[in-house]
Amino acid sequence: SGYGTFTAFAAGGSHSCAIATDHTITCWGANLGVSGNMADNMFNAVAASRFFACAIDGDQTITCMGGSYDDEEEATDGTFVAIAAGQYHFCAIATDQTISCWGSNEYGQTDAPTGTFTDIAAGLFHLCAIATDQIITCWGENYYRQLNPPDATFVAIAAGGGHTCAIKTNLRIACWGIPRHSWANLPIGTYIAIAAGHSHTCAIATDQTITCWDWTTNLPNGVFWLSKEAITGG
Repeated sequence: SGYGTFTAFAAGGSHSCAIATDHTITCWGANLGVSGNMADNMFNAVAASRFFACAIDGDQTITCMGGSYDDEEEATDGTFVAIAAGQYHFCAIATDQTISCWGSNEYGQTDAPTGTFTDIAAGLFHLCAIATDQIITCWGENYYRQLNPPDATFVAIAAGGGHTCAIKTNLRIACWGIPRHSWANLPIGTYIAIAAGHSHTCAIATDQTITCWDWTTNLPNGVFWLSKEAITGG
């Protein structure tokens, strides 16, 4: 309370941005360089890379600001409905459902796939997107096999540092990438939303509880449970 109400949030390497219910944007944290200005615009979506942030304006174009690295400020032209950011790269879904990317292409992160898509998520150096046929396509770095999604259909997706987790059409969870040896101990149940950090993932279940888990190489099954608790409103 006292800080306003918000509809979207993005965290970068050392900064964060949030979109308020009046569609204005507020950013805080390290101010590493200045490129662009979001102060006077209205926004619908935001994504943050390590030092930079880009957001979709009310007119569905992209505005960026922060400390740009490797052409992150060269946002693509067009109109967009969704955006995702990795370490030094961004990708966005256009209004025609195609994907455009910009920024660092060290691992092929900006080599956007062809086709039409409904959701997108970015990890450190890889990205995955759900196509209109609900099949997932991934691109970028593949050191941890993060480009190898299971053979299934999906409705939601989240990407971490070197892993990706997604909700299947049956509302079950699947993960791939780090740890390469096993994702056998994933949470059971059905889920409606999912988000990922560098090495942990959280999901909201259909009963409105939240489950979080982390991967670790110190356990035989590679998965360490963090918590499960009810979400409170207000």
